Amino acid sequence: YTPLYTLSLHDALPICLVEVLSGMPFDRFLEQRLFKPLGMKDTGFWVAREKAQRLATVYWARDGKLAPIDNAHGSPGDAWLSEPWTVNSYTMDHKRKGGSYGLVSTAEDYLRFSQMLLNGGELDGVRILSPRTVAYMARDHLGSIGKLPGMGFGLGFAVMEDPVVAGYPGSVGTYSWAGYASTYFWVDTKEDMVVIAMTQHIDVSVPAAGDIRSQLPVLVYSALID
Repeated sequence: YTPLYTLSLHDALPICLVEVLSGMPFDRFLEQRLFKPLGMKDTGFWVAREKAQRLATVYWARDGKLAPIDNAHGSPGDAWLSEPWTVNSYTMDHKRKGGSYGLVSTAEDYLRFSQMLLNGGELDGVRILSPRTVAYMARDHLGSIGKLPGMGFGLGFAVMEDPVVAGYPGSVGTYSWAGYASTYFWVDTKEDMVVIAMTQHIDVSVPAAGDIRSQLPVLVYSALID
């Protein structure tokens, strides 16, 4: 299991709308309308204690080396999400169910979710979104409002507008997002490709970890010969 830290502080209103319109708690809505239909059997807000050994360790940089975030080795201490009590709390069913963080998942489950997006909202005969909805979500909605170089921002995704300006290879229109613990995924519809990196470290810039965020696109796209 990998904690999915997609940090945002603006998720309270969307969660409230989901619960009011669906008539069910947010976690139940996700389970019934997304996880179960997609066969994401290992995704949720907590993990049963008998499966706790499957939880991935989250690391930080201590004295220039990778160290686990726990009470024995400490933590970066720069945000409450990086404290040991938060990082290692996924065997408890907390009342707080965040819309932008708090989930755990696996590479297999996240691949199914991403493949659904690549397919235009459908997977294995189950439709979650319409193709037009996915296309609308994956378009830039900010225009000239403060954006990262070469990137736009859609409804839940960063959108590649110019790989040269962005500083790493990719197809125009590729959409992606990253997590607080350096998880990262992107969907490239032009190459019919999904890439998922379940990295688990916070505030790390040591050689042992490497700069996966910039290296991975280079490795992936340089390997494409067709």
